[in-house]
Amino acid sequence: MGTQTNIRQSNLELLRILCILAIISEHFSWQSEISNYMTGGILSQGFMIIISSLSRVGCDIFVIIGAWFLCEQKFKLFRCVHIWLTIISYTVSMTLICKFILGIPVDFAQFIQAFFPIEKSPLWFASYYIVLLFVSPLLNNALKNLSRNHIKLVLVLYFIGSCVYKTITNDKGFFSSEIWAFVFLYMLTGYIKMYHYNNIMNIKRLYAGALAFLVWLLLSCGRFISSFYGWSIVQSYCETYRCCLDSIPCLVIAYGFFIFFLQTEMGYSKVINTFAKTSLGIYCFHQVPCFYNYWWRQILDVVMNVCRGRVYLCSVIIILVTYFMGYLLESLRTAFFDKTMHRWLRRWCDGIDTCIQR
Repeated sequence: MGTQTNIRQSNLELLRILCILAIISEHFSWQSEISNYMTGGILSQGFMIIISSLSRVGCDIFVIIGAWFLCEQKFKLFRCVHIWLTIISYTVSMTLICKFILGIPVDFAQFIQAFFPIEKSPLWFASYYIVLLFVSPLLNNALKNLSRNHIKLVLVLYFIGSCVYKTITNDKGFFSSEIWAFVFLYMLTGYIKMYHYNNIMNIKRLYAGALAFLVWLLLSCGRFISSFYGWSIVQSYCETYRCCLDSIPCLVIAYGFFIFFLQTEMGYSKVINTFAKTSLGIYCFHQVPCFYNYWWRQILDVVMNVCRGRVYLCSVIIILVTYFMGYLLESLRTAFFDKTMHRWLRRWCDGIDTCIQR
């Protein structure tokens, strides 16, 4: 895919929807009390491993998709402001709702966290993504002005120093903060698009998808077998490969699925694109720190009573209900924002961009 068009095609937008569903699924697996309803057998264990297996891959893919488009574009302050406003719309409003309407205990530290969503990082991915957007002009400048060999050297050094190191040693090392992984993914994706676009598009999409699926399957089997037999070392390595954004298995899965969907011809679907653009709001809605325990507990009780203990069906319903509730709230928030401050805020941001670029 070359330069971005005004109407974004729906192949990567569908991938974004799948990624946010994967993220919701993992949050559900360990933030809810669904494990209390499980029998503890092989089927239950396998189910929990599957629904918790791709959230960090989803984070990688969100960064990759963003970098794929942003690496050729000028910096726009409005992108950063838009994400910040989305975050704070949820953290502040839902913290106040929890405190004064739902009666959930909210301490002073959580109020500070709600009003300072970057500094206190209640929603770590969105916070780090804003930081990535702020440094994207520097990264784009490096991609544009450094020699190809210089960029390759930087990527290789990071790959060895972080990706290979984490994969071999099971230790996060110096590059433990996810922001380093974000920067690496951005630079690697920009480098691939600038210098290896044709090579990427010539890869058989089924091969890329099959490789990603195979690595995911091996990693999931490793998690299952190691937990079943109590192989703590193997289990620890598998968790590192699953959780570390720049571990080699996580990177292979992320780029494999990205290439598969990048080459999938879908054209434009208004429905898919409409749902995909609410992904950030869905993420924010279900992860406000003082709210998510209440949400999972209440919806779990309701769905379990309706479905009469059909735990796997309940799990799928809860994940989908969480997604659609987030979609509805974000659609309403966006409509309100578009009718109130969108126009003047964009004009204000564009004015600052013009001053900066002189």
